[in-house]
Amino acid sequence: MATVQRVGDLEISEDKQFQQREWKMERIGWVLMMLLVIAGFLGLLGGPGLFSDATVAAPNLQVNY
Repeated sequence: MATVQRVGDLEISEDKQFQQREWKMERIGWVLMMLLVIAGFLGLLGGPGLFSDATVAAPNLQVNY
């Protein structure tokens, strides 16, 4: 339940429990976005990167993908 506080001439309602949940969800979103960016830099999303190129070799055959 939001409480109403008086600050000067303003009445400001706030819901601290909602704000804390909102901030927690925001931090989770930021972490997920950073993980997505890191995965892209590593080549896990299909572009050039550390994990995007591989080579398999047999005695008479070599495959680069």
